[in-house]
Amino acid sequence: MQELSKVFFFFTFLNFFRQPLQIECKIEGAPLTELAWFKDGERVVADDRIKIESDADGRARLVINPCKIDDEGMYRVIATNPVGSAHDKAHATVKKLPEDRIGGFIDGFFCQINYSCLLQLLKLFIVFSEKFDAYRAPRVVIPLESIRISEGNEFTLRCKFSGDPRPSIKWFKDGERVYSYERCSLASFFLLTETEDGTCELKVKSAGRFDGGGYRCVAENIYGSARTTCEVTVQLREKKPQRNFEEEIREGNAPGFSVPLTMKRAKLGDNVVMECVSYGNPSPEIRWLKDGIEIDSSNKIKVDFLCFSI
Repeated sequence: MQELSKVFFFFTFLNFFRQPLQIECKIEGAPLTELAWFKDGERVVADDRIKIESDADGRARLVINPCKIDDEGMYRVIATNPVGSAHDKAHATVKKLPEDRIGGFIDGFFCQINYSCLLQLLKLFIVFSEKFDAYRAPRVVIPLESIRISEGNEFTLRCKFSGDPRPSIKWFKDGERVYSYERCSLASFFLLTETEDGTCELKVKSAGRFDGGGYRCVAENIYGSARTTCEVTVQLREKKPQRNFEEEIREGNAPGFSVPLTMKRAKLGDNVVMECVSYGNPSPEIRWLKDGIEIDSSNKIKVDFLCFSI
């Protein structure tokens, strides 16, 4: 008995509301003893509207007639025989019939996809795309542009994508995904925005040394993906001459920080250490505050004090 080596769908399936939806796959290996279909993780059961068919040459079909909007989703087929099993999945999209320029729906217009009508499908898609410009993979309309910015200044990266359905957007910096933060008024925090026309923006309120690098914006939908990249160069300020803190402390001085706090980035659940070094004569009192509220040590927060004095 031969092992089931592979199951594959011919392509992603597109159909229109109240028209027959046929999802077809090819099974390599024989004989086939069991064939199971699933939609969004739930077993599909044959009834008056749903038919499950298979041929001796290994082709299998799930036919839904008529299809409904609820029939859109991810379909998986699992083929089994005593030697083993194989499976594959494909997404089916169900759309309402498009309106013409005069009004109402185009009578009888539908797209029934199967392997034997591929040439006919391509011709139909060309006509359809000229009128409705829909069901497309993402495409870069306006790419990102590399910029040079001075430390402390605000900058915005902007690009634009097309695609239907509207693609999801992800931003990356030096290969690591970045996320939007509500407290974007603080230095080095990202603010990510999207508009209905496909324009995407990444804003940084105050550029720091770590904001320079390679940025990438990726758009994805069920039909594919597109990306655009750029480089951000941050010109750092000249360092101020180092102060002689020991001399200032001997002469008496108001409190200050020889090592100030710096901005930290962390993922949810990570440990974060905020450090600074104070000076003053006499030794100053140290207090930590978050959003104006004083912080005390607890099981979650540990507060240590380090003050430099002579």
